[in-house]
Amino acid sequence: MILQPRFNLIASAILLVTSATIVADEKTSETITIIGDKEAAQKVAGSAHVITKAELEEFEYSDVNAILRQVPGVYVRQEDGYGLRPNIGIRSAASGAERSNKITLMEDGILVAPAPYAASAAYYSPTAARMSGLEVLKGSAAITEGPYTVGGAINYLSTPIPYERGGQIMVESGSNGALREHLTYGDSQENTGWLLDVFNQKNNGFKSIDFSDTTTGLDKTDYMAKIRFNSSADAKYYQELILKYLKADEISNQSYLGLTDADFALNPYRRYAASQKDQMRVEHEQLQMHYSIDLNKEMSLHATAYRNETARNWYKTSNIGGMKLATIIDAANSGDSGAIALLQGEAEGEVSIKHNNRAYIAQGLEFMLDWNFESDDVSHDFEIGLRLHQDEEDRFQAEDSFWQSINGGLALTGLGIFGDKSSNNRLTEADAIALYIRDEIEFGDWTFSPGVRYENVDVRRREWGAPERITFNVSKDKNNKQSEIIPGLGITYQFNDNLMVLVGVHKGFAPAGYKPETDNEESLSYEFGGRAFVGKFYAEAILFINDYDNIIGECTTVSGANCSEAEDGTQFNSGAVTVNGLEMVLAYNFSTAADYKLPLNFNYTYMSGEFDSTFDNSFFGDVQKGDPLSYFPEQQGQLSFGIEHSNGWSIKAAASYVDPVCTEVTCKRRLSAFDSTDAIFNLDLIADHQLSDKTTVYFKVENASDETDIIGRHPSGALVQKDRSIYVGLRVDI
Repeated sequence: MILQPRFNLIASAILLVTSATIVADEKTSETITIIGDKEAAQKVAGSAHVITKAELEEFEYSDVNAILRQVPGVYVRQEDGYGLRPNIGIRSAASGAERSNKITLMEDGILVAPAPYAASAAYYSPTAARMSGLEVLKGSAAITEGPYTVGGAINYLSTPIPYERGGQIMVESGSNGALREHLTYGDSQENTGWLLDVFNQKNNGFKSIDFSDTTTGLDKTDYMAKIRFNSSADAKYYQELILKYLKADEISNQSYLGLTDADFALNPYRRYAASQKDQMRVEHEQLQMHYSIDLNKEMSLHATAYRNETARNWYKTSNIGGMKLATIIDAANSGDSGAIALLQGEAEGEVSIKHNNRAYIAQGLEFMLDWNFESDDVSHDFEIGLRLHQDEEDRFQAEDSFWQSINGGLALTGLGIFGDKSSNNRLTEADAIALYIRDEIEFGDWTFSPGVRYENVDVRRREWGAPERITFNVSKDKNNKQSEIIPGLGITYQFNDNLMVLVGVHKGFAPAGYKPETDNEESLSYEFGGRAFVGKFYAEAILFINDYDNIIGECTTVSGANCSEAEDGTQFNSGAVTVNGLEMVLAYNFSTAADYKLPLNFNYTYMSGEFDSTFDNSFFGDVQKGDPLSYFPEQQGQLSFGIEHSNGWSIKAAASYVDPVCTEVTCKRRLSAFDSTDAIFNLDLIADHQLSDKTTVYFKVENASDETDIIGRHPSGALVQKDRSIYVGLRVDI
């Protein structure tokens, strides 16, 4: 179900950009970035990281969770083993980094979450394996990107239009019937440029379902096209227009149902029979239109119109024997023989499977004026930006009834009615205006980056108690208007060519949702650190403190919160929290006289987070002062190293570690074995050989030591990381 827009932003943008004459030339534009390259990231007055295309190709990951292991200060909660619906947090107190709902998620500099204001925890992540890079901004560096300055921002960089005719073919095959194909091809002429990008990924899955031959894998396809028109380089006003269209489809047989600890110990790759019909279907369309004009040598204007449409239906088990999934898992872990028999398919009982059917629209206009100028010995890079944004989430759901027989068969006993109650029939709409002003001021060895952001958000939710959306059936109509001024300041001082120090302070913000009684999430965040450059050695260390006046918890099924179905998606104020941490990066590329290079990279994160107040609500439950945050690792890190030879071959390894985490805030008081995860260790190996200037083959092993750690307990039960997987791949430049 795709909704109609409330006004035609795209048409308005077309009128805007076609009012200027576009003529041709050879000057071209890369993918729209926020930071730029790695060198630019190392000069930012705040914490910023760039993952390049070359770095993505080093291990050829398709899972964004694995890609982000190389960025300190970023933590993830794994779930499905493939990164289909990542839970990403950045230094923040978001509970379990749930659905990445406290970070600003972008693709090519534009908001890409299905409904970032109306439904921040909506399921969607761009396909990481088709990207040419990622940018991660934290602390004061993220003040220009909103609305979620409380955590930070991740910008996925799609394949750019090439400067000359060419592209790449990548094919990978491996364990569990895995097949990955990625084709890019494009060209630039004097007056135009274009790109076609096709991506496909299939896998049969690494789990098996009791009494069923249904696979547990996925089938993803992305099609992207870009076209560029640009004016002459010697034109009085250089102009450029880039159109981008993306269509993505996914079918994945994933489930919320995990395992009891006893069953996990016997076979961690098992799934219960009640989940055999669970399947997610997603359709996503993205349209971006970016126009820029150089008004003079110092000033340029950028305007972007965008629209994202996402429709998905996750048909998944919601109740077994009249119990929620989390409830029946808890009962089975406690030794309830009836719950165990139902889960293992040894007893009859009712199973409810819900059509979690939702449609999203996000659309908007963005404007940015960039002015570079000098005054005496002071240089300025001044930006002012404006975003007009609308988004919405439309839920129209139904729940079917099945009877589970002994040996796991499921027989349909009743079809649900779509939109039959308020939790299944609701519309949440958001309108937002965001404005920011930022100036990067350089004089001598100093750089000051003051900025301020303004967010004005209006969120409304309406619910209907019957399928017909008429006034008589309205069961809830709530509206929340919020506004916030968000200042920030970053400072760097360059001692010499080898040493830089930085300090930053900024206000963190996350909008509160539709309930007028809920306050915005606010924090005051500080960071202090330095960067050292000595030949081929690079080091960075940053201390940070996030002091939250009020964090927000959002009640969703994945969170495992003790809230009703009607409260699903509702946000709660949840008291004060303090987060302290340290991020470190060390990199050294040692070269020998024998044509060898020995690259070494290490990153480490220490974080400590706890509640500063006592309270009780539906999301967190009974919280006492000093309780830890859930899914918040104290220590994590990654070490990667390799051997590269000038004749074109290399061998690399990446070893990562994440501390055990509490899955419930009460875990240190209850001391239950079911309230924490295992420590997670992962070792990946890859060897590649360049057959020619254009052809490279590689052999890869992920989770080489075949670890079977409990990586999470939410949504419902113990979950395992992906098994040892072996792949062979080929990259050909064309």
